[in-house]
Amino acid sequence: MTLKTHVDLAPKDGGEGWKLAFTTNGMCAYEEETKKPFTSVSEALSDASHGRLSVRALRTILWAGLQEHHEGTTMRDAGKVLDASGMTAAGKAIGDAIRLAFPEEKPAAGNGDKAGKPAGGAPKETTGKS
Repeated sequence: MTLKTHVDLAPKDGGEGWKLAFTTNGMCAYEEETKKPFTSVSEALSDASHGRLSVRALRTILWAGLQEHHEGTTMRDAGKVLDASGMTAAGKAIGDAIRLAFPEEKPAAGNGDKAGKPAGGAPKETTGKS
């Protein structure tokens, strides 16, 4: 089984589409362009889901996601991709590509807890009283 590393984004009128992937280099490109940490993307996407869409932010996020498979894509090119695919489809593809870049941890076999965490959770605080 091949691990999927990108999300396909198709134009509204059909034809050849684009591949979105938030690799280390794509995330760094976003940070270099915006002077913000990549984690600021979640705030921009949250704003968009609450009706406070920044088209400039969406275009910049899309641009960063295009860099791995479409190196040299300009901001203007990313705007054309946004127009061709539609904001809703592009927003969904961005969210899906980010989820691919940051997959949820699966529970480790046998302990019923997330991988990397000790079974039994964090130690309980004591108050000093019995």
